[in-house]
Amino acid sequence: YRPVELGRERLAARARLLPRPENLLAPQTQRLDDLAERLRRSLGDRSAKGRERLAGVAARLSPTLLTRSTAEAARRLERARLSPALIERPLRQGADRLAALTRVMSQLHPEKPLERGYAIIRDASGKALTTRAEAAGEASLVLQWRDGTLDAVPAGSPPPAARPAPKPRPATPPRQEDLFG
Repeated sequence: YRPVELGRERLAARARLLPRPENLLAPQTQRLDDLAERLRRSLGDRSAKGRERLAGVAARLSPTLLTRSTAEAARRLERARLSPALIERPLRQGADRLAALTRVMSQLHPEKPLERGYAIIRDASGKALTTRAEAAGEASLVLQWRDGTLDAVPAGSPPPAARPAPKPRPATPPRQEDLFG
């Protein structure tokens, strides 16, 4: 029985040395109280600022003020109407420029000289030849006038070579022997 009693005394002595639970939680309790107070004050300040801002906006949104600003905007819109001349002038200038470019384009068309009696000389592939030397080097030429084309051969050049006749094929192809039979 004595060892049990000694154990109890030791336990009681050690329990007296431990700090009290209230003392352990005191700093956290104080911090929690401080933060709760700060939160209460900040919510009050924030709601007061929101009320002030709402009051300022509400003053600007009164029906008479809105009606007056709408009427003023309508008057400014009526005064800002564009005259038709401001729109028609750039359109007319653009149309004139387009007509001038169309005239220049039709004069610069490569086949326009054909209407005045000229001809375009092309090689067999259709490329326009611009010098006598280019034309002399070709075996055949195509002359293009306003009303059509004409195939020609330059004087002094050999006639175009005829295609060689295809080689005759044997009547029956050689038969391959059967590899399995």
